[in-house]
Amino acid sequence: MNKGTLFLLFFVVLLGGGVAMSASLMDRTESIVLAPRTLESLVSENQQLSEEKILVNLEIEGIGYQVSVALGSSVYGAMVQAQETSDLSFEGIEYSGIGFFMEKINGLRQNPRVGKYWIYYINGVSAKVGISVYIIKDNDVISWKYEKEYE
Repeated sequence: MNKGTLFLLFFVVLLGGGVAMSASLMDRTESIVLAPRTLESLVSENQQLSEEKILVNLEIEGIGYQVSVALGSSVYGAMVQAQETSDLSFEGIEYSGIGFFMEKINGLRQNPRVGKYWIYYINGVSAKVGISVYIIKDNDVISWKYEKEYE
């Protein structure tokens, strides 16, 4: 046998083995491939999440508001819900990439000249993130206080 024939024979054996191995792997992985999710199942899961409600207590300088919000809502979402369902009012500025900053609650505006700002607390602890970022947990108490920035 010459070198060309040996090379051709080797190539055919190699190619045939690769095809056989590929088919074997396909057979094995078929049973572990996840079934595709339908659009209906994704919509259903999303609706279930949005239907799950949690209770949040808002306190604004001693005035209490209790609202029910969708699971996964931020403090900002709870404030919007309270504004829609009670006499709470607030205003602020949305900064792209940073989030919402409170300017005014129930008619009382921040006053940088005297160093008084709206500062919020989560279960009695000063918040470390903005109201657009913090995701509320069931029965959280969100308190807003009009105070000096570093009291």
